[in-house]
Amino acid sequence: MRFTIKKEPFLKTLTIAGRAAPVKSAVPALSNIKFDLNEKGLELTGCNGEMTIDSVVPYMIGEEEIIRSASVGKILVSAHYITEAIRRMEGSEIHFEVVDSSLAKIDDGRTSIKLVCANAEEYPDIDLEESGQTFEMSTPDLLDLV
Repeated sequence: MRFTIKKEPFLKTLTIAGRAAPVKSAVPALSNIKFDLNEKGLELTGCNGEMTIDSVVPYMIGEEEIIRSASVGKILVSAHYITEAIRRMEGSEIHFEVVDSSLAKIDDGRTSIKLVCANAEEYPDIDLEESGQTFEMSTPDLLDLV
């Protein structure tokens, strides 16, 4: 798996998915964010066992290319370390590459880091498909209800 991505949308999505990933967990895989580069874009999933957040960075936003030079794949990367590393990088684009399914090389042209990663198969199987009845409610109505 490899890709080059714009830093801002990547960091925003990492932060969102990372909110669900605990620093320490009884299930070690849950301390990671699941990276899944597929036909939708870069899908990032964080889970603490009770709450799951799934967020996607699309290949394109309007006319702007967000992800390029992509090769699909799945991997688990430490939520805390990856978010802090990307936050501290100064470049506007991040190059991410997985080497031998166990090492993520992350580079912004100025800074290069390597993070140990895990096989995505270790992540719990989470079904995020909608089922049952759904409804929509405006924010003011929800606030009044609460």
